Amino acid sequence: MAKSPAAVKAEVRRMRRIRRIHFVGVGGVGMCGIAEVLLNLGYDVSG
Repeated sequence: MAKSPAAVKAEVRRMRRIRRIHFVGVGGVGMCGIAEVLLNLGYDVSG
């Protein structure tokens, strides 16, 4: 079921408060790509 626009906006507001993200098992191709995207968005990524 799709989320309502209000629910999506609330999630975006919560994500903006997060500045540091730590990955476990970041060596995989998929996780590495996600980590790179988050770095490009300005998050501090470790793992």
